[in-house]
Amino acid sequence: MDLIFNIKEQIHKNKLLGKITSTNDYAKMKLSLLEILISFWTGNPKKPMIPYVIIKNDVSFRRAIIVCQDKIFSFSFCYNLHVNNKDYNKQGNNIIEYYYKGFRIGTKEISEARALINSYNAAEDNTYCYTILDVDESTSEEAFVLFESLYMVEPGYIRYDHDPNLADPITHPLNHLDINFSKDVSYKIGLLNRIGIKEIEQILSATPKCPYLNL
Repeated sequence: MDLIFNIKEQIHKNKLLGKITSTNDYAKMKLSLLEILISFWTGNPKKPMIPYVIIKNDVSFRRAIIVCQDKIFSFSFCYNLHVNNKDYNKQGNNIIEYYYKGFRIGTKEISEARALINSYNAAEDNTYCYTILDVDESTSEEAFVLFESLYMVEPGYIRYDHDPNLADPITHPLNHLDINFSKDVSYKIGLLNRIGIKEIEQILSATPKCPYLNL
């Protein structure tokens, strides 16, 4: 079953819907998602309201998908959910903790991982993180594992845009996919038609028939 969370609060929108152009942007956004879900998810809403996030937690489909008005973006979600009730539609439900590679991750570990990110970003030379992290001796192993997952697990980032303001048939198609987020490796694939969450899931899932591009 999919987990769904409506992104209502402006502070949550600021943390989850901002522009992502670097690994640090991505790591902060993903950690914020973990924190927001474990703190504020209380069961799936009766109806998804844009903007909202879907967590696909199946064995063959492990992704977060964030749906906005003219944008849908998705990235890997490698964490197992431990919820109070296996029925995600049950109101009053909550996420007790996450598990990653056998390590338990809760609010304490998320907070510690955020401190590690801040230390990493503050360093003058962060070419190798463990040589420069200003780490409290009480920082848990789980926090280090979470920190590693944010930077070292393949992001699998893809974004669909319907962008009438910047549309150009040659360089910036009205409907397109942005693959990756860093300037040096990102690229666009133009689409002939507008698509929605159903088509995005078909593109990303390994189980349905593979879609074709007409190039």
